[in-house]
Amino acid sequence: MKATIYSNYGVLAHEKQTIYTADNPHMHADFAEKMTVIIPDEYEPYETESGSVALSVPNGFNPYLLSELLATSSHHKPELHYVDRSGKRHHIVLECAEPDNGEED
Repeated sequence: MKATIYSNYGVLAHEKQTIYTADNPHMHADFAEKMTVIIPDEYEPYETESGSVALSVPNGFNPYLLSELLATSSHHKPELHYVDRSGKRHHIVLECAEPDNGEED
C-alpha cells in the first residue's frame, strides 16, 4: 500500500534532522515536503474511517497508526520503528515510491 507522509525540515530542537509525519506537516517545521512511501504488505496496512493509515505489526500489539510508528532512520530515511511483545526492537526502512509520470499530486 502506498501512503503519503511529510518530510519536515527545521523543526525546533531538530533543526539538523528530517522529521517524518503521517497525516499533516509538523506544526513547527520551517518547510514540509509531501512524499509517497510503500508500506510492506506484511504489516497489513489499511485506511481508517478518519483517513489515517493503520498497521498490524507481526508479534506486536495491534493496531498502530502510521503516525505512531514513523521515525527517521540513521540513514535519514523514513522507517517504521516498533517494539514487539518479546521486547525486540524493529527498524523497517520504507521504500519511497516514484511519482506517477513525473507529476505530483
